[in-house]
Amino acid sequence: QNSPDSTRRRLEDSHRWLQTLRELDIPVIAAVDGAAAGAGFSLALQADFLLASTSAVFSMAFARIGAVPDFGALYLLPRLIGLSHAKELLLSGRKVRAEEAKALGFVHAIHSPDDLLKEARRLALRLSHGPREANAMTKKLLNRSFETDYGSMATLEAYAQGIAMDTPFHAEAAARFAT
Repeated sequence: QNSPDSTRRRLEDSHRWLQTLRELDIPVIAAVDGAAAGAGFSLALQADFLLASTSAVFSMAFARIGAVPDFGALYLLPRLIGLSHAKELLLSGRKVRAEEAKALGFVHAIHSPDDLLKEARRLALRLSHGPREANAMTKKLLNRSFETDYGSMATLEAYAQGIAMDTPFHAEAAARFAT
């Protein structure tokens, strides 16, 4: 049995890794085929895009085992689906199938089990052709948007736009757009 202190330290270490994952400059894609329960569900929520197969099932099973949601669930889930829905899922631990997960807003797209990885790769390829610097800044700003007031976001947006519009990607894309 772990002591409260060792559990806390282990989770603090995990959160440092999860923060690094969330702050990657590139989009992170999760593909869930089957069950994602407890910390597995929380880990999938860390992705920028969560794709699911038609056989995916999600459960914040923490309540069923007398545990507190972890791996960022308490932070991410309310931001993705709203406080009321998050409370219901986190406090009940009930299972959510892919269609409901998409309707709630934490699943981006649903694919057949046979097509899931192919579609995840297709999305990754499509995103990889975008403006790397602009997308990295957009992701970082979006990840902070719920904690930042409008005036501060407007200032950060202006600075980021100044940088983005000074990149070779922007110059080439603007020239193509103008022709």
